[in-house]
Amino acid sequence: LCSPFTYQDNLTGKVDELISPAFGLNYTTNVVVSFDYAYASSETDLADMTEKLKIYSSRDCGATWFQRKLLSDTALTTAFENIGTAFVPTANQWKHASFNYTTTSTDYKTRFKFQFTGENHSNYLYIDNFRIDGILGIEDESVEMIELFPNPVQKGGALHFTSTEQGDEFELQIMDVQGKVIFGNERHTA
Repeated sequence: LCSPFTYQDNLTGKVDELISPAFGLNYTTNVVVSFDYAYASSETDLADMTEKLKIYSSRDCGATWFQRKLLSDTALTTAFENIGTAFVPTANQWKHASFNYTTTSTDYKTRFKFQFTGENHSNYLYIDNFRIDGILGIEDESVEMIELFPNPVQKGGALHFTSTEQGDEFELQIMDVQGKVIFGNERHTA
C-alpha cells in the first residue's frame, strides 16, 4: 500500500528565513513591530509540535541578531490541515503578534528576520501586514509643527510645517523607511 503523500525530504529541523530591508529607526521612539500570521500543522499531539517561528532584530544590518519574539506550539498553529493538503488560510485563521522594540542612536540600519523551523507535519506559513509603528523625532528645534496629509500619504499628499526661525534658509529632505531620499535638495526660506 502506498500513502497518498510521501515526503521528499525529512523536514524536521529545516530552517527558512525571511529578512527585511534595513530601516532607519534611530530617530524613532515607542516602536511597536507587528504582523499577522497563519500556519497549519497536521500534528494534533502538543508534545510532538516542534515548529517554531522566531523573530530577530539586528542593529548592524544583519551582522548580529537578537531574538525578540518566539511563537511555537499552539501559539503558532492557527489551523489544522491533513498531510498532503496545501494550506490556504481563511479570514478567521489569522492571528496577530507584536512586540516592543527599544531604539538607540545605532538603529539607522535595523533589520528584522523571521526564522521558521519546521518538522514533518509542517505546512505553509503566511506572514502579512508587517508594520513598524512609532513616534518620529525631529533633530531641528526650530520646527514648531509638522502636518502631513493624507495619512498614510498617497500621490498628491501635502506637507506643511511652521518654523520659529524667520528668514533662514533650510534644506528639506523626505526619506522612505529604507533611508532613500524621495524628495529633497531644495533650498527654502522660512
